Amino acid sequence: MATKCLARPRVRAFGFCVEGALVGSSLGRTRHRVPSQLCTAYPPSNAARSITKPLPCRYFATARYPEQSKASSSLGSPPIEKQLSEVLTKAKSLTQSTTVPSEQSSQEALKSCERLAEALAGIEVDSDAEPPNPTLNLLDLEDRRKRTDTQVRALTRAKRDRIADEASKAAYAIVTTPQVFITPSLLTIYVDTQALLNRPETIPPVLELYASKPLPRPGSSPIEYTDSNPNKASSAVPISIASTALDAAIDARNLPIAFDIVNTTVCAPAFRRNKLFRRALVPALGAAIAPAAAYSAASQWAAWQDTLDNEMARNVMFAGLLAYIGFTATIGIVAVTTSNDQMDRVTWAGGTPLRERWLREEERAFVDRLAGAWGFQESWRRGEEEGPDWQKLLEWAGLRGMVIDKTGLMEGME
Repeated sequence: MATKCLARPRVRAFGFCVEGALVGSSLGRTRHRVPSQLCTAYPPSNAARSITKPLPCRYFATARYPEQSKASSSLGSPPIEKQLSEVLTKAKSLTQSTTVPSEQSSQEALKSCERLAEALAGIEVDSDAEPPNPTLNLLDLEDRRKRTDTQVRALTRAKRDRIADEASKAAYAIVTTPQVFITPSLLTIYVDTQALLNRPETIPPVLELYASKPLPRPGSSPIEYTDSNPNKASSAVPISIASTALDAAIDARNLPIAFDIVNTTVCAPAFRRNKLFRRALVPALGAAIAPAAAYSAASQWAAWQDTLDNEMARNVMFAGLLAYIGFTATIGIVAVTTSNDQMDRVTWAGGTPLRERWLREEERAFVDRLAGAWGFQESWRRGEEEGPDWQKLLEWAGLRGMVIDKTGLMEGME
């Protein structure tokens, strides 16, 4: 009885024979990824180690939003050109409005920009416009067949960049229109859209506009505006939005934009006031009420005892309670402000006041993320980075009282 021998397919990738691997596996899609670190590894010689410059071509954040990318590339989505025309129409009608638009209409206009960005992130660049590579062509045979079967459209890089630029400009025009009030939900949609489009250049101006933009009065004709105070606590950018904006700048490998995002978010006076209001108000009220509570407890204890004089017993008990509360609170404050378990590469310089360490912890954490993104990922190579971008980061952090890769805290240097 004859039997068939089904051999598992073999693929030769980068000099290695991979048995049982699908031809259209993730090995064939590595060319669409951007390296997670900017530093170039050199052989152990006298050659200088340096930081390479980012690639000039733009890529789209498909890895950060996989669900949206898959959903946007389905057959039920409208063509890209049609979506772009709808985005431009909604943006034009909103910017030319003579009345204050509702938050729902503004949100719908920005949502259309976000849907277009998700669709662009799910569409691959036409392979005919890219330089040929025999290995990648072999690994992409199955992937191409699947794309042909599902009729997924491909765009050239120039066309996709043009559509992305127009979508980015339309979203920026919506949020910068004087009669549109920027709410936290609108700001979230805008930052997510620019992150998907890989266009973080307009994020810092919008973050600054979020705190200083005049407030339109609904129902006024002509539209009247009220000046806003950019330093009040309610004008602070939420930390989640600031983190997303920083991720967009890191993905685009744009260090100056990352500096601007840090300056307009966690370094702003409004953010520090907001942090004091949210996290220091309750402990401050407790510290203010503590003496009165201690005096009341000391008076009650003095009335229950008959060993000492009533007034003397009250004074002794009051002094003991105040000392206990003061010493315990001091130890707690020192423990909170000097904790460094969350620090990776960036620490505070010597002599930085404890109140500033606690108040500027989010700023230090953002700088720590920048150092991790622009430096080597291997812990044993830390401290070997060179190049103009790394020097800018070192100087920028040093001017803010921070130290990157402090020698005494590095691995093996304790």
